[in-house]
Amino acid sequence: ALLMLIPPIPGSEAGLGLPTETLFIIDVSGSMQGPSIVQARRALLASLDRLRPEDRFNILKFNDSSVPFRETFQQAEAEELDAARRWIRDLGAGGGTMIHPALMRGLGMMGDSRSSHAQRIVFLTDGAVGNEQQLLNSVVERLGETRLHTIGIGQAPNAYLMRRMARLGRGLCDFISDGNEAEGRVEAFFERLDRPVMTDLVLQREGIELEEIYPRRLPDLYAGQPLLLSARLSNEPAGGFIELGGHTRTGWIGTSLSVDAKGPHGRGVALRWARAKVRSLMDSLHEGADPADVRAEVVDLGLDFHMVTAYTSLVAVDDRASALGNPRPIRLASVLPRGGSSGPLRLLAGWALVLVGLGFLLLLRWGSE
Repeated sequence: ALLMLIPPIPGSEAGLGLPTETLFIIDVSGSMQGPSIVQARRALLASLDRLRPEDRFNILKFNDSSVPFRETFQQAEAEELDAARRWIRDLGAGGGTMIHPALMRGLGMMGDSRSSHAQRIVFLTDGAVGNEQQLLNSVVERLGETRLHTIGIGQAPNAYLMRRMARLGRGLCDFISDGNEAEGRVEAFFERLDRPVMTDLVLQREGIELEEIYPRRLPDLYAGQPLLLSARLSNEPAGGFIELGGHTRTGWIGTSLSVDAKGPHGRGVALRWARAKVRSLMDSLHEGADPADVRAEVVDLGLDFHMVTAYTSLVAVDDRASALGNPRPIRLASVLPRGGSSGPLRLLAGWALVLVGLGFLLLLRWGSE
């Protein structure tokens, strides 16, 4: 089964999202020198322009160590925003890239805040690290209800790390490779996650059995971005209802959807569910799942649904003749010397060199006499 939830029209009363508390974490290490730090500063300045007075924010810069803009989160008012902009314009790049300690400090800051706002981290980096596994494991263990959004900076960001961090953090991911595009890309990015329209989603069903729903942890619903959920039905449905609800600006809202047993069927829906399950299984490796069990399940899914995965691939086999008609034998001259070996030629060359050497030896003796 495939369920799609469409958010309200942005700008409408129902489309107004929850107040947010945002921690911007920006990489200022040596790998960000040059155009990357310029792009990051532009992106961060554009991000501040999206905040509203009821929002709260803070900034954390890091390289070998991390330094916050303020010790506590600030209200997004004109005076604090102007101070933050001056602080951002002075950012330079240098030192090592210690993402893990910076992320741990950022998560600690979010926990200490204990805010009722929708909490989120916006992480700006080129992702030049060597401890990806440790970083992803920590995201799973420590993130809690905070959402993690990532923006890859520069010409060659670590796209794998950026996307995995965002997916594990129930957030969004984007990339900025051109400094001239920074403001526009950030504007578009924040239009997508500007404010969560619905959070803490809960899926309930009546008269229909849904199993293995993916994503396992339901993401938030953002303005302008549909939410897609894939599930497996335990048996042929006779009909029923599905209700999806969550917290909005005006309180709890639930949306009910009737399920028609005679509805259309399509293999694409099942294939999408299988791909979602594979992603979930691979993510479970960061939660301590047994690699052997994960591999076995992924292989079974790859074979059943003919998918390319980390452990399976597709091989094209052409069982048709490449030429038509009766075969006709043709004799071709051999390209090898007679006998199929260069041994005799090497032996002859060796004797020739011996004779040349003896000739030189005789000439030397005659000259000395």
